Amino acid sequence: MAVSPAGSISLSEAALRTMLSTVAAFQTFAGAGDAAAALAKIHLGDLPDPADLTQYTLAELQGYRPYAIVYLSELDGYRSRLIGEPFSFDSAGRVMIHLEQDASGWAGNRPTRDADQEFLNAVGGIVDGLREIRGVAAGHLQFRSIRLVLGPVAAHPDEVPAVGLYQRAVLQLDWGTA
Repeated sequence: MAVSPAGSISLSEAALRTMLSTVAAFQTFAGAGDAAAALAKIHLGDLPDPADLTQYTLAELQGYRPYAIVYLSELDGYRSRLIGEPFSFDSAGRVMIHLEQDASGWAGNRPTRDADQEFLNAVGGIVDGLREIRGVAAGHLQFRSIRLVLGPVAAHPDEVPAVGLYQRAVLQLDWGTA
């Protein structure tokens, strides 16, 4: 049984996961018809364990794609500071979104420029969608900045037999005021 997010640290991940599922551009990216189907394509922390508990098969990875992984940044994932007495705190943190899809449009061992552009267009649509709904609904992550920190990145030719042809990007969202 999965453990549900609780407490000030893990709730930022859960809020972003829920928020991302409602973005029309993410639903299109994930091939999902609605927010509930999109939510199933967004994983907290990592993908589910591989079937053999050691290494994903190519079929497993392709079965998950396209997907998102929402996770706390290894640096500045959460911080809280005292801003007044008695015990008034401001909290802030950094949450990441890893986006990955099977790639199409390969030329040799690299994606074509058109394939990269299509992927960047999809990622840009997701960013625009997150910005549009920021602060609209209760439970959404109130982020103050969003940036592309990695991507587009494609599978290295040496890893293609094991992991397939993929494109990947990582977004960083900073939230709070601390």
